[in-house]
Amino acid sequence: MNEPPPSAFETGRAFVRDTTSRQWELEIKEVLDGRTPITRHEPVSPERELASDEQSPTVIAQNAANTKAAVAARYMVAHEQGRCSDFGDAQNPSIPQAVRNAQDSADTLRASDGRSYSRLANGQWLREGVVYNSQANRNLSDELEITWQSRTPVLRTWAGWPNR
Repeated sequence: MNEPPPSAFETGRAFVRDTTSRQWELEIKEVLDGRTPITRHEPVSPERELASDEQSPTVIAQNAANTKAAVAARYMVAHEQGRCSDFGDAQNPSIPQAVRNAQDSADTLRASDGRSYSRLANGQWLREGVVYNSQANRNLSDELEITWQSRTPVLRTWAGWPNR
């Protein structure tokens, strides 16, 4: 089964897993009449499903390696190896605020929907909203949990990283 060609009104497409069937689908987002957004799902070939299954671990590893916490942990390794702490004090710390913030929010990840979710002690993923908070749906929750689990052991191996 071939992918349908892009339409004139298409704004994006991505291969996603159906939250119920767990099968891969091609998600196509379009804007009709210049203002009405719609999303449709097309089935994918067995070959494309296999390719998506093979790509998933790589994408998860890349996502995990590039979280704010992972980048901050790499910074801390360079910071310690370069003895940068020799140049800071209480009034002017040698660790940038962005790195300290990333350490404090190590249990917050950005999902594929572009929103940030925080992991609660019970393992649920919650997005803070203006009016109310919302829980990540099953697909996003699985994505976030796999990314969180794959980056956590790496963070623990870096010196100076809080044990989470």
